[in-house]
Amino acid sequence: MKVLSIIPWADWLALVGFFALWVGYAWFARVRGRSRASLLVTTNRYRAYWMLQATARDPRMLDGLITQTLSHTPSFFSSTSILVIGGLFALLGTTDKATELMSEIPFAQTTSLVVFEFKILVLVAIFVYAFFRAAAMVGAAAETFNDGLRAYYFSFAALAWFVSPLAMVLGTLAVVAILYSREFHSEVLHLLRD
Repeated sequence: MKVLSIIPWADWLALVGFFALWVGYAWFARVRGRSRASLLVTTNRYRAYWMLQATARDPRMLDGLITQTLSHTPSFFSSTSILVIGGLFALLGTTDKATELMSEIPFAQTTSLVVFEFKILVLVAIFVYAFFRAAAMVGAAAETFNDGLRAYYFSFAALAWFVSPLAMVLGTLAVVAILYSREFHSEVLHLLRD
């Protein structure tokens, strides 16, 4: 309960807004994908078509390579998440030096060590979430992998929190705008629709 009073209200608002936009965008992308095909929905359709075609022909080397690549991508993603989590825990051991470094950035807000460590723990939680979504993807589908990938995008917005709560809010809004653009208005999606 003491943590609630130590962390400034602007940081709490930024954090609540960050998670609200993250969860809200994931929900929006799923719902919008039902009425207007997103990049994920369109590539899933092509993936299903490819799998159907692969069952009707003799095994080919290319099909095997594609399947192998699809299974290795989540493993790489999970390994990267573990490395990032390890780096963040290592950073927890040197927070005094890290806060000193952040204070040298001219537009960054200075924060106490407790607040700085809390921000690092939020990033750890984001990457733990990304790791388990990627691990689940091995047995599930691309939707789960996409959720894990979104966690990486939103972690960039969370990094802006080290500068200031306003930077986090602006970063989160920028991530949502970029994700929307890529999922519903990308060049790849337009090519796949044609």
